Amino acid sequence: MTLLKSIVIILFLSIMSCCATKKDSNKTTQDPSKTAIKMNNTKMIEAGFLNATIVASNEVGDCPFTISVEDNNNNNNALFDPINLDESFMKDGEKIWVKYFPLRMMNRCVKANPVKIVEIEKRVE
Repeated sequence: MTLLKSIVIILFLSIMSCCATKKDSNKTTQDPSKTAIKMNNTKMIEAGFLNATIVASNEVGDCPFTISVEDNNNNNNALFDPINLDESFMKDGEKIWVKYFPLRMMNRCVKANPVKIVEIEKRVE
């Protein structure tokens, strides 16, 4: 009977130690990358970049590509029509960091105001 109790106790302790090791190793592998991304996001915001996404459209009279800038204050997204968007960024859903300035010209489409991109970078999430 004591042999059976000993085996059960050893088995229980080994299972518990394996589970505890897995939890600790997952925390250490995930935290550095998340911390690095948060630090990069803070750095980009401090540098004047805005968090945005490229939106493609095939509708008639619509801009082929717009930039949807996320506004955290109002939970709204502003749409802009970039007149100088590089072809490498012309992908629907592309996450970007962008700096731009508004243009005083006639709108090319109804839903977005024209802007000129000053700087643009792909965003890592």
